[in-house]
Amino acid sequence: MCRWCGHRYETPRGRVEFEPFAVTAQLLPTVLQRGRFLCQTIRLTQEKIIISTPGVFNLSRQDEEIPWRKVAGFDYRSGIFWDQVTIETRGQSASKMACLTKSDGSRIRQVLQDLET
Repeated sequence: MCRWCGHRYETPRGRVEFEPFAVTAQLLPTVLQRGRFLCQTIRLTQEKIIISTPGVFNLSRQDEEIPWRKVAGFDYRSGIFWDQVTIETRGQSASKMACLTKSDGSRIRQVLQDLET
C-alpha cells in the first residue's frame, strides 16, 4: 500500500514452474470437426503459450503467441473422446485448441490451473 495516496498494489503472481512441452491435436477429430488434414500444435514455455495453426496445404501457418501475463482465464471442455481448451486473454481474442487427447488436455489444464494459484 502506498503510504502517500493509499493505492493498494497487488502482489505479483509467481511464475509457474513446469517443464516446457508441446502437444499436437489428433488427426481423426481434426478431420471430423475442422475438415482439415493438418493438426494444430500448442507449445507451453516459461515465457508464453504458442498455438500454431497450419494453413491450406501447409503453405502458411498462423502462430498465436500469448505471454503468460496476458492470460486472463481459460475454459476447459471435456468431451466423450476429445477435449478442448480455450484461453481467454487481456486485450486479445480468445485462442482455442481443440481435438486434444484426454491426457494432453489434462496436462494443459493443470498448467493453466497452477497459474491461477
